[in-house]
Amino acid sequence: MNSIGATITETGKEILSLWIQTGIYFLTACLVYGFQVNHSMHVRAELASHSYTEIRERIARKLAGE
Repeated sequence: MNSIGATITETGKEILSLWIQTGIYFLTACLVYGFQVNHSMHVRAELASHSYTEIRERIARKLAGE
């Protein structure tokens, strides 16, 4: 705005588009974060239902390519 000498009212469309972009980014970030939290809760619950030895054996099998 300083370089072209425009006022806020003259750049209203650009400012509005930036706020819309901010809102879309915010909603996307909330959805992704919610998915990650939900997924980690499921993984944690699954791991809690198995013994430590069983978990280590499953990891070893996956690393070995079985």
